[in-house]
Amino acid sequence: MTIADAPGDEVVVNIWGVVTLLRSDKRPDRVEISPEQQVEAAKLADEISKSIGKKTQVVGWYHSHPHITVFPSHVDVKTQHDHQQFLNPHYIGLIFSVFNKKAHTDTHTPTHI
Repeated sequence: MTIADAPGDEVVVNIWGVVTLLRSDKRPDRVEISPEQQVEAAKLADEISKSIGKKTQVVGWYHSHPHITVFPSHVDVKTQHDHQQFLNPHYIGLIFSVFNKKAHTDTHTPTHI
């Protein structure tokens, strides 16, 4: 994945692993995790760096939209903004969705991959 910060300034990120964290907010439309879990994820990345001899770091966050489209919600946009402002301007946000709304009906059906 290539992310352009500004014309001519590129950052290449190879994502090769994920860590699943528990949501600290149980409301169905929230994916917040605790600061403690964020710190633990960063520590794990440091441990992996030492183990494999290659710089490894937390580069982003991901979540799913199982019942709505893949487009970011207002909460997602704010979360991404905050991550880019306070953690890293290249921080990556991914949203996975298997939701599909048929154009000719109001019926919502999952897309099977």
